Amino acid sequence: MVSIKGHHYTCPVCKASLTGPSRPLSTSVLKRRTDLKPITSHGPICGGIIFCGACGYAGFHTDFEEVSAHVITKVRQYLTKRAPAVQGEADKYIHAAKCAQWLGKPDHIIGELWLAASWYAGERSHRAGKLRNNAIFFFERGFMKSSIPTNKRSIFCYLTGELYRRNNDMLSARMWFTRVPDEVLNENQDKYIQLAQQQLTKPKEYIESTG
Repeated sequence: MVSIKGHHYTCPVCKASLTGPSRPLSTSVLKRRTDLKPITSHGPICGGIIFCGACGYAGFHTDFEEVSAHVITKVRQYLTKRAPAVQGEADKYIHAAKCAQWLGKPDHIIGELWLAASWYAGERSHRAGKLRNNAIFFFERGFMKSSIPTNKRSIFCYLTGELYRRNNDMLSARMWFTRVPDEVLNENQDKYIQLAQQQLTKPKEYIESTG
């Protein structure tokens, strides 16, 4: 686990006092899985989710500011009763993904939170597959709404294909993998074309590079 600087927060929903990360400390990434999960010398990287065990609200440090009555209502309606049962990182990211949706964050950001939840759910578990499906839903919606930044479309296109592949839907995986060249902006993004071709023909578990 990455060492994280502590900071004091007030939950914007229930006003509970919390201690959580202000930001992850820098650490070198040894390698990444082909679904882009980073692996460090400390193990899987922790993204710095802050979780309120009193009401179930969760997010990054930037999400711990005043929120709307709509968000408060949704948290109390859907998350508060579940808060005592939250144990691991996967549960925290699930709560953060739901809160991000109520906060009105972009679809690809919400999808990234569902993806992170899947990283902690066990690669071959049924639960991880469902969480990947949630990530796919928001990534695809981001493409449909053209809300994904232009310079990030190639990586999310590749990633959508890889998540379909990991869920054994090769027809959908092929569709997204073959679309990657159309989303690449410059030669710096050619690596996603190569990754897509690799995962379509001879898939690997890890990307053989650092960073």
